Amino acid sequence: MSTPLGLTSPATLADQSVDTALVQKRWNDSKLYMESLQEDPLFNSMGVTNPVKVGSGKNVISMPRDAFFIDCTPKDKKGKAARSVELIFLAALDDDPIEGRTSLVGSEATLEMKFTTAYANDWKMGVTEDTYGIDFRELELAYGVYGQIRPLLGQWLGELRGYYARAALNTNISPNLTSAPISLTAGLNPNWFFPELSVANQPDFSATADTFENNVGAAAASTTYTDNRLTVPTLLKAIRYAQDTKYIMPAMIGNSKMYGLFACPDEFDFLRDPSQTNSWGRYWRDVAATEDLNKVIPGTRMVIAEELAVARDPRYSTMTLSGNASDYTLTFGYLKCGRTTTRATSTGANYFNVNPFLGAGALVKYEPEPPHYENQDDSYKQYEGTGLFGGLGYLTPRWNLDSGDQTDNSMQQESSMMILTGRN
Repeated sequence: MSTPLGLTSPATLADQSVDTALVQKRWNDSKLYMESLQEDPLFNSMGVTNPVKVGSGKNVISMPRDAFFIDCTPKDKKGKAARSVELIFLAALDDDPIEGRTSLVGSEATLEMKFTTAYANDWKMGVTEDTYGIDFRELELAYGVYGQIRPLLGQWLGELRGYYARAALNTNISPNLTSAPISLTAGLNPNWFFPELSVANQPDFSATADTFENNVGAAAASTTYTDNRLTVPTLLKAIRYAQDTKYIMPAMIGNSKMYGLFACPDEFDFLRDPSQTNSWGRYWRDVAATEDLNKVIPGTRMVIAEELAVARDPRYSTMTLSGNASDYTLTFGYLKCGRTTTRATSTGANYFNVNPFLGAGALVKYEPEPPHYENQDDSYKQYEGTGLFGGLGYLTPRWNLDSGDQTDNSMQQESSMMILTGRN
């Protein structure tokens, strides 16, 4: 049902099948509770990035989530008017030295620039409420329901940002950037890692989208879901692969350079369990000879080999493999806002959990229009809509050495790697 001007009508207690006897009675101790779902280790309410605490006791370090983000939002109004902005920085010098008596004149290196482009698109969400009348009295005066609309929208925004960020890590851009008028095409993160496979058998990158999807699909199909999981040996292999093959730069966490791994609960709990062979918990029990694992492995976070800070990610995404060797398809699933989910629920072959392995600048954020509330009145102001609006885009930075064109073969992505593990 809609209001006279077209707003969605607010829900009433009767709409929720609440017994009329309950409607007529107001308890002095009646309380309203907002539903709180899975906590997001990347974002809190309204999508603010706060530091993740790693370690415990006197050994706590701060893992700033902003260490993994590049915020390229211009501060001036004219800069924020653009649908896209271009980021530029210097590439490393690759030239060999001039040695011996040979003159340097005429043999100087030429500075190369790296380019990438960030985009933003609009998003919005709204809720309607009564401002007077019997339905207003039953819901607001008795329970204070409408006073929770803005906090509820804030919680929704934090969940939206988490969904957008995870999608951008998997497919290079946040989903809103595929909508008009930006209309970009999603792809695949250039860096993928399967713990079970050797370095030589990790999927090769190709600038041709279908070829690369088939490469990742073929690697996924070659794994055994019970063996393809995070262990201390496979994580050490992942760290070396990220450093030596993919050139992923670690972020500054505390006073050390480390990577961040946001592990799905199954993998995190396995790593923490001292009874599991090759787990981090088993290492501390057998090698460090301590039974007090809480001193080194707090409930939701751990540090491995002083190079990898691991956080438990209950809002992890999934990947489902379909097709065959000539035409594989990768389908990603997400826990979106509230209870909306497209994540895989099946286990076994062809089903994977996604564990983002992040370095410095893993995601670019462009937010020319920060979140703001607006109101819409209807029917002699009996109904009011509260809307939350903004403009935002996340993307995995793919740097081009000669132009901002992100389809060029010379692109480099050296800030994140997606680790796929079997769903057991």
